[in-house]
Amino acid sequence: MTDTQREEWKSSYLTFCAEKSVAKPSAATAEAPPSVEPLTATPPKAQPAVELPSPQTGEKRALQPAQKPEARPRFEDRTPTLHAFEKRWAFLKKELKKAGPNSGFFLQRAADFYLLYLDVVHLLEQGEWDGKVTKAANALQAFHVNKVKIGRVRKHLAEAKQAGEQNVVPRCFAAGRYGTGMLTVSQKQDLVTHVTRCAQSNKPLSVADIKKSMFRYWLCNCNLVEPNMPVPWGDYDAHERSMDYIYRHWREWVDDTYPDDFQIRRRCLNARPAEQAAMLTPQACHQFLDLLEETLDECGWRQNGALTDEAGVAIWNTDEKGFEARDSGKLKGQKVLVPKCIGTSASASVQEGSFGHITILPYMSLRGDISPPSVVVQGTTFSEAWAKIWPEAAVRATARGSMTAELFVEFTLRWERYVRQDLKVSRDKELILLLDSGGGSLLHLSPDFTLACFSKKIRPLFFPPYSTSALCPADQAPNAQAELLWDKKRRDSNLSHLAALDVVHEVFDHAYCSKYIRSGFKTCGLITGQPLAREQIFGERGVSLFRTIVSAKEVVLQAPESEAVLQAPKGYQRAEAKVKCEACGKRTPSSLPKCGYCGGDNAGYNAVQDCVSQGLKHQGYTKKVPAVVDTAAELSCIEPAAKANLVRWSGDLLAEMRKRKNSEEAQGQPATKKVAAECASSASALPKDVPASDGPVQVELDLEDPADAEKFLLSKFKPEKREQLQPVARFYLQELKKGKKEPLVNLLRKEVIGPKMLDSAKGRQAWVDCWSANRALRFVTVNM
Repeated sequence: MTDTQREEWKSSYLTFCAEKSVAKPSAATAEAPPSVEPLTATPPKAQPAVELPSPQTGEKRALQPAQKPEARPRFEDRTPTLHAFEKRWAFLKKELKKAGPNSGFFLQRAADFYLLYLDVVHLLEQGEWDGKVTKAANALQAFHVNKVKIGRVRKHLAEAKQAGEQNVVPRCFAAGRYGTGMLTVSQKQDLVTHVTRCAQSNKPLSVADIKKSMFRYWLCNCNLVEPNMPVPWGDYDAHERSMDYIYRHWREWVDDTYPDDFQIRRRCLNARPAEQAAMLTPQACHQFLDLLEETLDECGWRQNGALTDEAGVAIWNTDEKGFEARDSGKLKGQKVLVPKCIGTSASASVQEGSFGHITILPYMSLRGDISPPSVVVQGTTFSEAWAKIWPEAAVRATARGSMTAELFVEFTLRWERYVRQDLKVSRDKELILLLDSGGGSLLHLSPDFTLACFSKKIRPLFFPPYSTSALCPADQAPNAQAELLWDKKRRDSNLSHLAALDVVHEVFDHAYCSKYIRSGFKTCGLITGQPLAREQIFGERGVSLFRTIVSAKEVVLQAPESEAVLQAPKGYQRAEAKVKCEACGKRTPSSLPKCGYCGGDNAGYNAVQDCVSQGLKHQGYTKKVPAVVDTAAELSCIEPAAKANLVRWSGDLLAEMRKRKNSEEAQGQPATKKVAAECASSASALPKDVPASDGPVQVELDLEDPADAEKFLLSKFKPEKREQLQPVARFYLQELKKGKKEPLVNLLRKEVIGPKMLDSAKGRQAWVDCWSANRALRFVTVNM
């Protein structure tokens, strides 16, 4: 045991005695750990476990793996006399006599036998048995001491470079199948430290990465390469089987040596944006909590460092929660049983609803109150049926079913009215609202929201970027419960617009109840009547929340070659590719055609890198997308009557297919073989000789499609004028849609269909004159 470890053990043991109300040991007693009893005839008894703080803390940036006490050698000092030797190893002598000549016993107790040989060598150096190896072997026949191995141990101790490893069984003496190049103890420890460091830095390693590091260690241990030399990776495949063995042995060693907190396990990899990992730091969270404490003191919601009981209805949190119609991957919280022959993953059919997207905006208080729900659905109209499905909710529709800045202000004012009127919070008291900025569009930072907060005495506190997982109460138990129940309901139901709203109603009542709301606030350190509990964030949660690159200064490596073998985790910004200039020798980016130092031609210039570095906007773009092929010209060889008949035939087929699909969905049954065969035969029944049609043909047009919209406009004119007016109609549609997010069909109904602009000859002529003149201002005809 080193001096540092001895002092740590002494401090922890004195703390344990104080906590258990026992007499403090003297300094002389505390100097030696109870596990070191050189003059005992039985193995040392296990001492009471010292309850130490968990190493998983977000405050300590670099987690240094510590071995568990029972993984250390049984004895760390040498016996001074032959009498002490006999008393120390009497227990091994009895067990060896009971086991008999069984080689399995030597394999199991290899560490103890190695320590016994160390004591024998030490006694020989002290002059026991006249320093003769043969006499020592004859005197210790009951311990099966071998004089050849005594010589090997002597040689090993003379050549040992690290004194701290003398009590650990080296690979050349361990029983079992060991070969040249096996990892040393310090190298194994450094691998555990490296895995922990990379996982904490948001750069976890795969099994292949660890095996490659072991391969570099193996090459160094075999004296094939130096630590700083390039590695011949072409030979790795030939030694992959050996690396598998070394890896398995290392995993077993970690399981036996380290506590549960540092056990190496394979886990599923979750994607976390690099920007989020870089910005979610303990410092940012501490700054927000400091600001929260200052605000609580200013508003009078904290006294003597603890939150008052009245603060339970003054501190609120809100955060949008969305529910998608389509399946986005795994069903959270759903466990099923499948036989092994099915494969490694199970799948379930999920009904895809037609409601698009639904967003809820819950306002939750520290006491556990929930305001009347605010809901946004996808659509463009207001339905009175919403009030029947969810009477207490304020439901509004947007084009995408997501929150807007205007709606957020309206919902916030509605929440403030509820707090003042229903919960009887005085208008003289300020309300504290914890929220985020509203995503990339910053919905919660609008001028109207600022005015609302000023007039209604609301103190908004915005979370730091990407910190809702650490600081937002709604993002803890409430949102988690909402996702679990939503996935369960979505899996079992075919949801229409109103049915989905009813399910969201059930999810809201279940997830955003007083129980889960208080749990969410407690997870973020906010509890009524108690001080701000920061350890709730920076304790065990801190390890999974914060993923900042751990620098080399924060990590202690044991083996001298580990610094070169184990590459440190790199930052989040990818370095720009650079090449060496032939003229000046400086390294310049490959995206520059000229050297940035001497101005000469860059031999390593890459046009692709240049294009990527310039970005999209600086290289020219147009909203008018060129056609891949001129479809109209390619199909002009078809007679108009035949074309109309084909269009009518395909339209009828499409209508029939949709009709059958809708009927099947209404019945809730899959398509039968008969229907599938009929559809296939109908699709293949395209007539070879299409008869000509004399009269006009009824054609179904999609007014959201610009091509069909153009046909609709031209259908109002006589056939002989349509080709001449085609450019005017195309120009009109471009100008009608320009700069507007509203669907094209709505614009046409508002500007053309509703006013009946093209239904009369006078209206058609006015439209042609107007838009022909507008087009002439943009397009000119010249002789080429």
